[in-house]
Amino acid sequence: MDPKKINEKEKVKKMNLVRIIASFLIFLLLISPVYAKFSININMPIEYLSIHPGDNISFEVNVIKIGEEEKDDYEMSINILDKDNNRIAHKNKFIAIENEINTIVRLTAPSDIKPGEYKLEVVIGNDKSDVNFVVEKESLYNLNVIYFLVIIFAGFFIIFYLYDRKLNKLLKHIHKKVSMEDLVKRGKK
Repeated sequence: MDPKKINEKEKVKKMNLVRIIASFLIFLLLISPVYAKFSININMPIEYLSIHPGDNISFEVNVIKIGEEEKDDYEMSINILDKDNNRIAHKNKFIAIENEINTIVRLTAPSDIKPGEYKLEVVIGNDKSDVNFVVEKESLYNLNVIYFLVIIFAGFFIIFYLYDRKLNKLLKHIHKKVSMEDLVKRGKK
C-alpha cells in the first residue's frame, strides 16, 4: 500500500472524529436546560447616594427576564457590602416575573454602620447588579440649626419685652401730660 494513501485515510478518520465530537458538543448544548437569565438595573435616587447610619434607603429595581417565557417566582437578595465585600445588611424579597418587573425596595442601613463607601447589590439566581453609595458621619448640622433658631427666638422675645416696657412707660407719660380737654381744644383750632 502507498504511504500517501494511508496518511490521507488517517487524516479523513481524524477529521470525521473531530466532526463527530463537535456535533456531539453542539447536541449537548441544544438539549441542555435553559435557565432564566436576568438583566437587573438599579435606579437609586440621588438623595440616597449619600446617607447617614440608620437612614432608610429606597430604590427601584428593574428586572428583565431573558430566556423562559412563563411566569415564575424568584428570590431577590439585596445586600449592603463594605469595600472588602463583607455583608453588612441583607434582605430577601420574592418577586413574580413573566417578562419584566419594576419593584421598589426599601432597606434600612444599620445604625452602627461606619462612615465610608459601600455597595448595594441585588442578586437574582446567578445574575447581579450593584450601585455604590457613601455613608457619611452623623452630622450635628440639624442640632446646630435648632440651637440657632432657639437663640434667635429668645433674642426677639427679649427685644420685644424690653421695647414693650419702654413703650408702656412712654404712653403713661404722654397720657398724664395731655388731657382730653387739651385734645378737644387742639381739634377745634
